Amino acid sequence: MKLSIWKAGPEADPILRALFARYLDVMAEWFEFEAATAYDDAHIWATGNHVYLASLDGTPIGFALTGPAPKWAAVLEVHEFFVLPEFHRQGAGQQLAAFVWSQHPGDWLVRVLTANTGAVAFWESAISRSSGGTFRADDQQVDGRTWRFFRFYAS
Repeated sequence: MKLSIWKAGPEADPILRALFARYLDVMAEWFEFEAATAYDDAHIWATGNHVYLASLDGTPIGFALTGPAPKWAAVLEVHEFFVLPEFHRQGAGQQLAAFVWSQHPGDWLVRVLTANTGAVAFWESAISRSSGGTFRADDQQVDGRTWRFFRFYAS
């Protein structure tokens, strides 16, 4: 099986929308969404954020949306990240994260809802691998929820 990862542009919008619909289904365990929620992707392309897609043998299985961290100068953030659940624990997420960071060396931020324990474990592992174990993780309250803020340097 061959994993492909690439930086996508607006032409990949239908793929991103389909994956995002599945992402919302999964995230509904922790967040409430309107049934007809659709991701406003127009701002992604307009603001210069980066979209990376992953496919396995030609079938789209995940995405990463990255861009500047709003409150931190010169820091990039993983805004959204998703791999279809049926492809978890097969290395695709680790490879997607490592690929994204390799494209943009520098300071990074990843924020994860601590209630999503699987995601916290994934990010700690992926970040530790990419940073050589050098990262900072702090819990912060945001809108009544506890989030883990991972800060690290990717080279």
